[in-house]
Amino acid sequence: MLRHLLRATGNGDDWAVEVNNLLEPLAVERKWRSAMGLPENWREHPLWK
Repeated sequence: MLRHLLRATGNGDDWAVEVNNLLEPLAVERKWRSAMGLPENWREHPLWK
């Protein structure tokens, strides 16, 4: 949601890259993806592209 809102102001792309960099190491493990509510293919969702 934050990425969507920030993109509307022109600031979401840098923020999104940093969030992705933080999430990727955690999202490798199923238990952490599940805890964060991320599906296995979370990177393919339009919100994360």
